[in-house]
Amino acid sequence: MKKLLPELAAVLGEGGSNDSRRAAIRAVKRFAKMCPEAMADSETQAVLIPAVMVCVKDKNVMIKLAAERAALHVLQMKDGTPSAVSAQPVVPVVEE
Repeated sequence: MKKLLPELAAVLGEGGSNDSRRAAIRAVKRFAKMCPEAMADSETQAVLIPAVMVCVKDKNVMIKLAAERAALHVLQMKDGTPSAVSAQPVVPVVEE
């Protein structure tokens, strides 16, 4: 799985088609839901969180909404666990 995550993050970049990006976001969300213990790993967070946050700011509404739902699971905010706080050093600061 460690080899697949950077590939998913690369697809999430702004260069891919909207359909492939949305499919990658859904895959990230499913992975986060099925393997919450993997989301606590700092290496996994370092790969996925910046890519998902780029999609959260996307101009395409479908990408943005899917990324927001995925971010809830990647950051484990639905469970109320403190892992979202531990991810703060990984989340990029984006200036508009």
